[in-house]
Amino acid sequence: MTAVATGGGTTLALATTGASTTITARIRSIEGHTEEIPEVDDTDLTTTSYSEVVPGDLVDPGSFTYVAIFDPTVAMASVGVAETFTITRPDSSTVIGTAFIKAIQHPSYAQNEPQLATVTIRLDGKTGPTYAT
Repeated sequence: MTAVATGGGTTLALATTGASTTITARIRSIEGHTEEIPEVDDTDLTTTSYSEVVPGDLVDPGSFTYVAIFDPTVAMASVGVAETFTITRPDSSTVIGTAFIKAIQHPSYAQNEPQLATVTIRLDGKTGPTYAT
């Protein structure tokens, strides 16, 4: 049987001033980004069955989020800060690009549950994303 790949061992590094720092927060998950191209309505008055669409010009690189166990002794990212990010997968392949911190959802508080913070990182399309194996 072929082994199923999991995300165990994946790391996230953010750099704001050229000094790359691996996130020291205990990351539970990283949700991948979705690249998407807009669609342009190409329907005209001679169209008789279905609306017609063509792809737009520019791809939106999207956003990704990570969920971390909140630790008040570890510095969190700041909203609006520009970042260069590197996600290194367990097989050592990478996703690299530039982005900014779009949102931080601070943790909820409940008994018998970890405090989880969710950070949304918006890819800016200026550099990457690039994929290396």
